[in-house]
Formats: sequence, C-alpha cells, structure tokens
Amino acid sequence: MCAPRGVQGGRGAPGGAEGPAGKPRRAFTQVIAGARVGLFLVALTGAVASRRLAEAQAVNDAAKTADLFAGAGAQSALQIGRAHC
Repeated sequence: MCAPRGVQGGRGAPGGAEGPAGKPRRAFTQVIAGARVGLFLVALTGAVASRRLAEAQAVNDAAKTADLFAGAGAQSALQIGRAHC
C-alpha cells in the first residue's frame, strides 16, 4: 500500500532531514542574527556621533580659551599703554 501524497512512511518531513522543530529554530537563528546586526549598527552610529560631538566640543573649548587669552593680553596691553601716557 502506498502512503498518501506528501507523506513518506517513517522518514520525517518531506524535503529533507528537518523535523518539525527545524523551521522555528531557523527563524529564531535569523532573528538573533538580525538583532546582532542591528545592535552593531546602533553601536557604530553612536560611536561616530560621539566622536563628532567630542570634536565639536574640543574646538569650542579651544576657541573660548583663545578668546580668554586674547582678552587678557589686550587688557594688560591697554593698561600698560595708559600707564605710559
């Protein structure tokens, strides 16, 4: 007697050696892989953004420091100039 169409007697699921748990396991693996890729992209984007922000803050701090030095130097030069008059 022949088995019904699509069913192979005692050999598991048609189309390969995967059992009934094979497809959920594959889906779970794909979800985990996708999550890892997503986390990697978020971490990479965060690192690039933090580096740019740190560079902008460093430039801003350097400009403020130069402004302070320039102001202090100009102020002392003006005081020295008034003393000579």
